Amino acid sequence: MAGNAGLRLFRKLTPNWRTNDEHPLAEKDIETFSSVFPCVRVQTYCLSALPYLGALRLTNRLLHRLLRRRLPVLNPLVWLFDHVDRVLLGSIPPLRMQAWMCVLELRKAGQPC
Repeated sequence: MAGNAGLRLFRKLTPNWRTNDEHPLAEKDIETFSSVFPCVRVQTYCLSALPYLGALRLTNRLLHRLLRRRLPVLNPLVWLFDHVDRVLLGSIPPLRMQAWMCVLELRKAGQPC
């Protein structure tokens, strides 16, 4: 999602990892979908877990280079972050554009919304 500050920083640090026309999903993109599809649902994910997953990935890269070992993903922490996200993203709408990713459901006319 374009509103995610961590994603914006990551994209600035890694400009060669994507094509020139690729961009994170922005509010204007969702507005465009809404002008074409009568039903647009956006479900956002991964707000509070992003720092944990980023730190885990960096730590694992370092450990793998030094010791050929990796840390496991701690599923209870991911479960906790997922539940925190559901509360935050469900109750504070401005935070939704800060999420790392989303799933869009687009329905054409004549389909129930």
